[in-house]
Amino acid sequence: MAEPEALELLQTRVPLDEASRKDASALVRVLEYIPLAISHAAAYIQSRPRMAISLYLRLFQESTANQASLLNNNDAKDLRRDYSIRHPVITTWQMTFDQLRRTRPAAADLLALLSMFDRQGIPECLLHGDDDQLQFEDAIAPLMSFSLVKQQAKERSFEMHRLVQLSTRKWLELNKELQKWISEALRTMAKVLPLWQYETRSDCQALLPHSKEVLAYSPIDEADILNHGTVGEKTGLYLLDRGESAVAEQMFRSSVIDARERTLGKEHPDTIRGVHQLALALRLHGKYEEAESMHRQVVESHKMVLRKGHPHAIAAISNLVVVLNCQRKYEEAEQMAREVLEISRKSLGEEHRHTITCADTLVDVPEVMRCVQVSLLEDVVGDGSDGRNRRDGDAGGDALPDTLYAGGCSLCAGRCWRCRR
Repeated sequence: MAEPEALELLQTRVPLDEASRKDASALVRVLEYIPLAISHAAAYIQSRPRMAISLYLRLFQESTANQASLLNNNDAKDLRRDYSIRHPVITTWQMTFDQLRRTRPAAADLLALLSMFDRQGIPECLLHGDDDQLQFEDAIAPLMSFSLVKQQAKERSFEMHRLVQLSTRKWLELNKELQKWISEALRTMAKVLPLWQYETRSDCQALLPHSKEVLAYSPIDEADILNHGTVGEKTGLYLLDRGESAVAEQMFRSSVIDARERTLGKEHPDTIRGVHQLALALRLHGKYEEAESMHRQVVESHKMVLRKGHPHAIAAISNLVVVLNCQRKYEEAEQMAREVLEISRKSLGEEHRHTITCADTLVDVPEVMRCVQVSLLEDVVGDGSDGRNRRDGDAGGDALPDTLYAGGCSLCAGRCWRCRR
């Protein structure tokens, strides 16, 4: 429905003047020009002498809870006996969902999953695997036919009306299925969301609104908590690339470290990796003292493997050297840098990138130090030096992709390891 027709429908029950026309336009816009929602809002306003369009609009925009209450209110159809509205909006849609569940259960399941993400730009990769394209096409067709979702032009992504999303979630809650689909959304996002690399930047950007949406859910069981932590870790690393270190810091604290300490314990490699990532976010946010404390925790946890020249242990000390330099603790930083450089030379060789990074930390040139920080950020994600997948007993956690930042070398005029290799 176009806006003129939507305003005309509203005006059949609520008189409009010049003063209220602007609010009326805003109201039909937030109701997404859906005739059923507009009719219900008009009846609600008409049935309450104190309710103006501006007040309804303000209440509707205040919270999701208000939206659910306003759209599911039964009073409007009883007062003044307006039988043109037989059921409130949410109830009407839920009747559609019930019918869908009975006749097309796969489509109902797909609708439930869709409603768990941000309502716009939902990429197809979140909705099915590579081997079930036919089943997906069969399930999405009735949803599009009923206008419950629509495909965005020229993209393999979908969107749903805000009110359809709200109604679907209320329907799931009523049928005690909401937590089931929260778990499924967390599992799906943890699997699909890539770890940040230069090559995955566009994928991370497209999935960012959806990862934020699922991170707002409260996980209940251990599997959900771990998936929540995985999504938080991957999202936090991408936010660091965007320069949003403060947001990433909070994400690492709540979604990653706290969750993993509760489920895996403080000494688990995944928990230690989360502490390392938090330390990095703190350093990039200028919180050097706390970053130093976090880096020292990581170094302490790697002591058992340091003498073996474990790349993650070397990276942990090198990161500590950087934050010490940021605080002008040059003497301790230099001594530590020389020690780890010697270990790296003996265990990894002169030409290994970790060895060259360690050597760069000894160069007192601000531009080079910036590039050193960029290269050490890669080590927080994973060394990737030999492509092995590490298990719980290994100090570094699972091996992760090698590159996190790219392009930082333009700051050093060719003097860091990244530009020399």
